[in-house]
Amino acid sequence: MGSPPIPDRSPTKRAVSPSSRPPAYRDRSPPRPHPGTRPPVAPASVPFSPPKRKTGGSIKGKERATSEGVEGLGGDGDFPPAPVPTYRHLLGSNNGGAANPLRVIAHIDIDAAYAAMEMSRLGIPEDQPMAVQQWNGLIAVNYPARAYGITRHETPAEALKKCPDLKLVHVQTYKNGEKEPGYWDGAKPETHKVSLDMYRKESRKILAVFSEFCPIVEKASIDESFLDLTLPVRQLLLDRYPALSSAPSGNLDEPLPSPSALCVQDGDIKWDELCNLIPFSGQKKEKVRRLNPDGTAAPPSSSPTKPGAPTDLAAAPAPVAADEDSSPTPDPPEPPLTWADICLSLGASIVRDVRAAVKERLGYTCSAGIATNKMLAKLTSAWKKPNAQTVLRHCAVPAFLRPMPFQKIRNLGGKLGTAVQETYQANTVGDLLTFSLAELKAKLGDSSGMWLWEIVRGLDYTEVDTKTQVKSMLSSKNFRPSIKTYGETMHWLNILATEMHLRLTEAREDSPGLWPKTITFTHRSPTFVIRSHQIPFPFTSNLTINYILRHAEKLFRTAIGSQTSTGPPPTADTPIGPYSNVQLSFSGLERLEEGQRGIEGFFAAQMAKGARAQGPGEKEKKRKEQEAVGEKDGAVEEDKPAKKRKIAKGAKAADTKVKSRSPSITVQPDGTEQLTLSSDSEDDAGPPSPRPLPTAKCNECGKKLVIPVDAKATLAKGGWKEDEVKAALEKEKAEHADFHVAKAILEKERKANGWGSGGSTSGGAKTTSSASANGNRKKGDKKQSKASKKEKEREKGKLTGFFGRKE
Repeated sequence: MGSPPIPDRSPTKRAVSPSSRPPAYRDRSPPRPHPGTRPPVAPASVPFSPPKRKTGGSIKGKERATSEGVEGLGGDGDFPPAPVPTYRHLLGSNNGGAANPLRVIAHIDIDAAYAAMEMSRLGIPEDQPMAVQQWNGLIAVNYPARAYGITRHETPAEALKKCPDLKLVHVQTYKNGEKEPGYWDGAKPETHKVSLDMYRKESRKILAVFSEFCPIVEKASIDESFLDLTLPVRQLLLDRYPALSSAPSGNLDEPLPSPSALCVQDGDIKWDELCNLIPFSGQKKEKVRRLNPDGTAAPPSSSPTKPGAPTDLAAAPAPVAADEDSSPTPDPPEPPLTWADICLSLGASIVRDVRAAVKERLGYTCSAGIATNKMLAKLTSAWKKPNAQTVLRHCAVPAFLRPMPFQKIRNLGGKLGTAVQETYQANTVGDLLTFSLAELKAKLGDSSGMWLWEIVRGLDYTEVDTKTQVKSMLSSKNFRPSIKTYGETMHWLNILATEMHLRLTEAREDSPGLWPKTITFTHRSPTFVIRSHQIPFPFTSNLTINYILRHAEKLFRTAIGSQTSTGPPPTADTPIGPYSNVQLSFSGLERLEEGQRGIEGFFAAQMAKGARAQGPGEKEKKRKEQEAVGEKDGAVEEDKPAKKRKIAKGAKAADTKVKSRSPSITVQPDGTEQLTLSSDSEDDAGPPSPRPLPTAKCNECGKKLVIPVDAKATLAKGGWKEDEVKAALEKEKAEHADFHVAKAILEKERKANGWGSGGSTSGGAKTTSSASANGNRKKGDKKQSKASKKEKEREKGKLTGFFGRKE
């Protein structure tokens, strides 16, 4: 199937006067003539990259450009016809892709989500006007309050003037020193931070209900989600119409028979019982009834409207030129029922059950839109609210989209929408339909021009992406006025760390093993100079607020290092910044694989492995030794000698009593090592008396020899014995003597084989060419010579250490 035509137009019909050009281009010299039929228009000033699609559309861009003018079922020249479904679309693998004509997408939105969640928590009646407050603004307004004309972003004082009975509830806030957010009295933006964690928790409950009815769910925000119902609808369709379960000729590319061929009539689908149906010819939306502060109905003229807003037609047919004496034209007959319409009706029945389950279990009402793609489903869900669901069939797309302001379409609002409006002098979707594909590409580029050409025609090929795993977390705080001291910043870092701890803990409960790779501290100056500092975030099984705060403070000190490097350590009054915003974030969140537990997990595995190799008696002995050494931050350090016990300032040694003090090894200023003996008596009040460890000196090289590291660890755990220390030192002296013997043997072999002299193979004299020419024969002789010399030395008794052992 091809795309609709882009009809040729005469340049005289689209003449552009200089005054109608965008303001930024009126004073410039006229550009050179455009090669096309339309005068040039200034390109959009806002760069835009269209959403990437995972599966392509039914036709390619080249085919669209060459197949203009095709009309079919549901097409009217500007809009593409409905694709013809085949058995492959119904019986193929997976869901058939984003271009499947039997695709069913639902967009479900919680009605006034934040307000509904607070009403459910507090048990507020459904007809009570209520709004959620954040500092001096409103972020959510329920529908009874909207009847009084109250909107978001109003101040509480303005809202109370419109409705004196309005109930206001402030959102949760984080308070310094508290581990969780709460509804604190006297919360102020100078000392507290807003928390949306309660709404995130409820959002996860809602997603869990959605997942019970649909295998593919995408969370678009806290209060809205997309559901790809193609697979469950396909199963329902095959169950209801078994004749479609196989192609008669065996060719899956054969078109499906029409519904009428299987005796399916238009009246078989009870649309009134399932949903609100957007009609084929379009209709006016119902006007919103407004109330006065006393609750009486306000006159229609007092209903607030946005200045410059288009008509309130939700969907209206294109204007048709009529004669002066013409009578009202009757609505055209609707096209016959299609399999796509039947699939949408089955999707509406599933969505009805989903909404009922959310209301029954959680108490929230939902509004839903059911269409063939994500863009149309989102627009359809807002057609009638609250607590309603609407279906948009393919035949009703032209009348639904044509009069709609194009800035309502996702990704066409904000700065991009303003740029498109100024560039093309367009306000509605119908205005953009007059531009050809070539003209859109010439001004927006190939990809963006193609995307805009498709989206205004109701074509959206983006997939429903589950993306349930969180990739990053961010906690941010704006300041007005800016903060300027070290103490103020640490106050807020503690609050940010509290929020990050709560969110990471909850995420790890839902996805065990989830852990961020890095932690980042970002600060912004009042002049909008932004700086970021990040470090790796090591894994720990004991995640606490202080653990996050330590890393945040380390980054903060790095950020202010240039200010404090030359002076004393920072105090609470140390000037910094100033900062108008600080942020703390986690990035690179991934699930750690089995065995990928970081340093702490590695040592835990080694300790477990060693415990398995020991007997019950050895395990008990090891445990007592660890208790004697002591624990630091809940983790036992086995292979690290214990440090000397520190005594707090102002405390006398005589006042300090120690039950059991393990021996420790310390290095003195002169370089000698001392062993501090343990105290076995509780009455031993003074500091332990150091006892120097025995050492030895090599007469040949002058190196000072000490006992091995493993012997030090044994001594530090309490195994002190005079003869054992002497034996360990003698063993060290013997092994060091073997080193000199081996070195002497190696030097003799160097000289005998022409390697020259020197302390190493790479630093000695150059090797001769004859030695390298003999190749493998020389290497064999060297091995035999080296082995024979070792045997001779062993027989003479010169090798007493490592080399003295026979294999």
